[in-house]
Amino acid sequence: MPSRQQINAFLRQYRIFLILIVCLFFMLCSLLLINRSGFHNASLFDHHKIYIHEDGSQASGMTEIDRDWYYFDPDSGYMYTGLLETEEGTYYFLEDGKQAYGVQTIEGETYFFQKDGTMAQNTFYEIKDGDQAYTAYFLENGTMAKGEVEIEGTFYQFDENGQIQISSTELEKQIEAIQSNYSGLAEVYFKDLNSGTTIQTGNVSMYPCSIIKIFVMATVYSQIQEGNLEKSDCETYLENMIIDSDNTSYNVLVSMLGNGDPHVGTTVVNQYCASLGLEDTAIYHGLVPGEGYFEGAHENTTTPADVANLLEMIYNEEILTSDACEEMMDLLKQCADDTGIVSSLPEDVECAHKSGWALANYLDGGIVYASFGDYLLVTFSDSSYQSFCQEISDCVYQYLLELSNF
Repeated sequence: MPSRQQINAFLRQYRIFLILIVCLFFMLCSLLLINRSGFHNASLFDHHKIYIHEDGSQASGMTEIDRDWYYFDPDSGYMYTGLLETEEGTYYFLEDGKQAYGVQTIEGETYFFQKDGTMAQNTFYEIKDGDQAYTAYFLENGTMAKGEVEIEGTFYQFDENGQIQISSTELEKQIEAIQSNYSGLAEVYFKDLNSGTTIQTGNVSMYPCSIIKIFVMATVYSQIQEGNLEKSDCETYLENMIIDSDNTSYNVLVSMLGNGDPHVGTTVVNQYCASLGLEDTAIYHGLVPGEGYFEGAHENTTTPADVANLLEMIYNEEILTSDACEEMMDLLKQCADDTGIVSSLPEDVECAHKSGWALANYLDGGIVYASFGDYLLVTFSDSSYQSFCQEISDCVYQYLLELSNF
């Protein structure tokens, strides 16, 4: 009978034999796999992917396989996934190892990989989203810009999807550069009627000249709606007052609002303005040259914001009836003065506005119906006549046009 020592020695030899058999089996399996072209696990115990060419060589570096590009580590031969920085640029390889192109979301951030596979950096790029296309900007680290970004000295605004928007910082900077060239009051109110982006540089009360007539117009329509005035009695005066800026028509309408007493009429206008929240606007006297002039205890007054707010209420049909608002906008579109806001617009761009002027004072406020979107613009100046308004109108239009072309 064999001794315990003999039995233990046999068992040790048997275990070694089994281990050798198993190792040999795995080596043979690995050799069989490696000798077959295509993708394989590195070994039975290593699930990293490798690629074997038809000639039996193992893929290394950038490799094209069935018209897709992959990257295999030059040392290990492992297929690469994720971001890869090289001297040529940064690439991204998906979970299946294929090189990525176009828009990619990585850890919550959006990137863009160009036709050659490199990451877009410090550049604008057109993004296609279904039938829509828009321009986005990709920062130095490759992420899509969001919020406000300064690029080569110019400020840009991007929404949460990376789509370029109006930068109030940039447009205000350009407006203030123009303002700095003018003395006295030079005020601007701008609002994009689609996004709501608003810029207001100053809101000091000023003698309004004929721009005050839009407040009288709105009050007349309110009294027509309430049955206190007959529309047929007012139409000609409204047309002459808004289209041709006729002062006599203004004086007559204010008197009609007061049942023949113009001072009562001014109270009706002021109360209506206050009811709309236009608390910085008031009329006290008539306008000359023109018939029916009446004096007042104070000067007429308004602000750019009040002019803008009334125009926006009419535009959005927030006051009176829809028909009344449409009629008021139609009158404003026919305003004969084209020396202010309108002078800097292309001929095919419509503008509903009302201007006013006296000596060096020039005020203009209106809605611009541009192909890229409607916007509201009001300018007040007491020292430059039309030139300030013209420069601001051109600045705003060109900025928005350029933005729409991105």
